Amino acid sequence: MEETEKMTALKKAYAEVILNTAKEAAARVMVSERKASELQRDLSSAKAEGARLLLRLKQMMDSKTSEAETRSLIQQRKIDELEAQLQEAEDIVTDLRAELSDAQAELERLSKNSKKTAYQR
Repeated sequence: MEETEKMTALKKAYAEVILNTAKEAAARVMVSERKASELQRDLSSAKAEGARLLLRLKQMMDSKTSEAETRSLIQQRKIDELEAQLQEAEDIVTDLRAELSDAQAELERLSKNSKKTAYQR
C-alpha cells in the first residue's frame, strides 16, 4: 500500500506542478493581453493625434496660400494701374515732343522770315 500512496502523492505533486504552470502561463497571457490592449490604445491615440496635426497643418497651408494669392492679386492690380499710368505718361511725353518739334519748326520759320526781312531793308 505504501507504493500506492507514493504513487498517489507523486501524481498529486505532478498535477500540482502542471496546475501551477498553467496558472503562471494564464497570468503571463493576461499580462501580455493587457500590454497589447494598452499598445493598441496608444497606437489609436497616436494615429488620431497625427491626423489632427496633419489637418491643422493643411488648414495653415491653405490659409497661407489664400493670403499669398490675395497679396498677389493686389500687387497685380497695382502693377496694372502703374503700367496704365506709365503708358499715359509716355503718351503725354510723345505729345509734348511733337508740340515742341512743331514749336521749334515755327520758331525756325519765324527766325528765317525775320532774317529775310532784316536783309531786305
